[in-house]
Amino acid sequence: MTPEQAITSQGNAIVPSLAAPATSSSSTYLDVSTYPAGLTSREVEVLRLVARGLTSGEIALELQIREKTVAHHLTHIFNKTNSENRAAAAAFAIRHGLA
Repeated sequence: MTPEQAITSQGNAIVPSLAAPATSSSSTYLDVSTYPAGLTSREVEVLRLVARGLTSGEIALELQIREKTVAHHLTHIFNKTNSENRAAAAAFAIRHGLA
């Protein structure tokens, strides 16, 4: 059961959807201004997987990119979100409804 399902089943407040914003048909990636802290859509994608607890290797496999590229994205994510580590970045994602 997801956290949203657990809250809903207890009859508490409605939980907003955490799904990614809809994309236009002309582009797979959203405008940077759509996400907090100037994150790109790819950075948000990586951040969501970090928040799920995936390792860099697992993220690389999931996104079909090199682990070095994941590290590059994480560096940008940490800088943009003022996070010192993966846990802080995951907390940022949760606070901003990205995960």
